[in-house]
Amino acid sequence: MELSLGKIKSIFKKEKQQDILYVLATVLIIGVIAGLFIWSISIVFKAVDAAFFVNQKDINEDILKFDFEGFKKIAPRLNINFELEPAVQEPAPLTATIPEEVATTTVQEIPVDISLINLEILNGTATKGLATDWKEKFAAVGFKAENIKTGNADNKNYSGIAIYHNAAEKALAKITDVFSQNSISTKTEIDLKLDGISFIIIIGK
Repeated sequence: MELSLGKIKSIFKKEKQQDILYVLATVLIIGVIAGLFIWSISIVFKAVDAAFFVNQKDINEDILKFDFEGFKKIAPRLNINFELEPAVQEPAPLTATIPEEVATTTVQEIPVDISLINLEILNGTATKGLATDWKEKFAAVGFKAENIKTGNADNKNYSGIAIYHNAAEKALAKITDVFSQNSISTKTEIDLKLDGISFIIIIGK
């Protein structure tokens, strides 16, 4: 039996329609699968975002913050045993407190008693009686005469007045004040062999 041309065309059209429907169904299934995949991926990203949080305001400071509470909520779903350990507190710095009575108390300076100072005045010139003259001047301002020795230096070529001492500044000042009152300058040198209240004074030209 021979098929007419119209029947052949109708058969061809039906086959074409089936192919088109097949292609459309395939595309629809792929689209659904892709949509489900994208949806599942978005769920995963949301879970990750719930665990990790980047503060956009502080991003310039590169501060990455971890949301411990959020991760703790989803940890059981991921079969993760997650517990927050208590933060270790640093001990407070020790500070020393000074009682008010101690803080307001001022140290009273002990005055220098010139009556206890020992002097040895030596004449370093050829002029006689200079050591004795200065002994009298020291005694006149309060130094004890019995604590003042006089004598001659090892030579007669000294210039100026030298004070040898191993005393505190205030004790030395009591000696230099006597010469200052007589408008005479002095030079001082330390002698470790002397004690704090003993002075050797050499009178020069």
